[in-house]
Amino acid sequence: MPVIIKGLGFSAIKTQLITAPIYFWAAGVYIAVAAASDRVQKRSIFMVPMACVTLAGYAILVSPVSALPARIIGVLLAATGIYCIVGLVRPRVLSERR
Repeated sequence: MPVIIKGLGFSAIKTQLITAPIYFWAAGVYIAVAAASDRVQKRSIFMVPMACVTLAGYAILVSPVSALPARIIGVLLAATGIYCIVGLVRPRVLSERR
């Protein structure tokens, strides 16, 4: 993700300052989604909406929109969805191996 943000024209320090809150947000959403999926013992019903969030983020990033806030929101959405999907796939795979 820092490479994407740096590609928007920021210095190395500003890139880290922009990406740190995105990482914290994505981690917080992942913890909430993981707790909810654990409570209901279902992973797929949480993975599909998070895949849509990721898709929306990537759609913003590949669109011709050049507005900086839109690009950062695209990175935020993509990171949030990826964190959640990867985090939910691992326990599902491990539970199916038994």
